Amino acid sequence: MRNMRGDRGVASVEFAFVLPVLLLLSIVAAEFGFALADWLAVSNATRTGARVVSAGGDDPSTDTAVLNAIEEAFSGAPRADITSVEIFEVLPGGSQGATQQYPYSGGFGACSVCAWPPASRSDQLASLDTAGVRVNFNHNWVIGLWSNTPAGWGDSEVIRIEPDFQGP
Repeated sequence: MRNMRGDRGVASVEFAFVLPVLLLLSIVAAEFGFALADWLAVSNATRTGARVVSAGGDDPSTDTAVLNAIEEAFSGAPRADITSVEIFEVLPGGSQGATQQYPYSGGFGACSVCAWPPASRSDQLASLDTAGVRVNFNHNWVIGLWSNTPAGWGDSEVIRIEPDFQGP
């Protein structure tokens, strides 16, 4: 019978070469999984805000209701921080018109760009406005393997304002 002393430890050496690659792949997969979870939470918060602005129409408290709904829906994104929320008019060609911008720093501040207040939004059936909501946020990387700075992203949703059938 042949002596197999020369083959001892080969599997251990091969495993030592493959292990760092497997660890790197699993860390990258986890990092992108966390980013995707935050993106989905922000997307949900944006859709929620758009539904609220659609239902609120020209009610003076619409923007406050939108910001509260976004903040509540955003609680599912533990590694992301809202930087600002924009509520904007969508012009007939699809471009962005007048905007209401609200900065966020632990809570929503006063409107910093105030060009489309709720009172100017049309919820009359003959001339319904189309509104958009954009949530800008920073995703904080867990490992920071490729970047130590947060990734700044945003998500937006466009929706037509619902008509007010009850009248003024």
